[in-house]
Amino acid sequence: MTYLFIKCTHLASVVVWMGVMIFVPAVMVSLRPLKGEARLGAACRVRTWYLGVGSVAMIGSWIFGMTLMMMGGWMSSSWMVAKIAIVLALSALHGFISGQFRQLATDPSFELGGWPTVVAIFEFLALLLVLTLVVLKPY
Repeated sequence: MTYLFIKCTHLASVVVWMGVMIFVPAVMVSLRPLKGEARLGAACRVRTWYLGVGSVAMIGSWIFGMTLMMMGGWMSSSWMVAKIAIVLALSALHGFISGQFRQLATDPSFELGGWPTVVAIFEFLALLLVLTLVVLKPY
């Protein structure tokens, strides 16, 4: 029963984290037309939400995922090593997005560039790859 509870909590954390991660680049793009204080205020509010919800969900994903990994004895499994590498990349991307939000919320002259679209595609593909590894455990 404990294993199933931890697994459920891990999955809930992942769903929230990935939902936030995929949603936020679209929000950043929607902030582009705003100028001055309107953009700074909106970016600050979204950044607070991103850090409060997304970061907590990311930490929960790591804690409950590592717990499941130890309970399942998968520490040396090749598929788990690949999954951890992808999740590390997603965690680094989470930090990058946080830094971009900080600049967007504090610097009125900051421009995003074209990265939000590329990031959203990468996040979606990384999520599909992680799901494939977890379900199929191919190696």
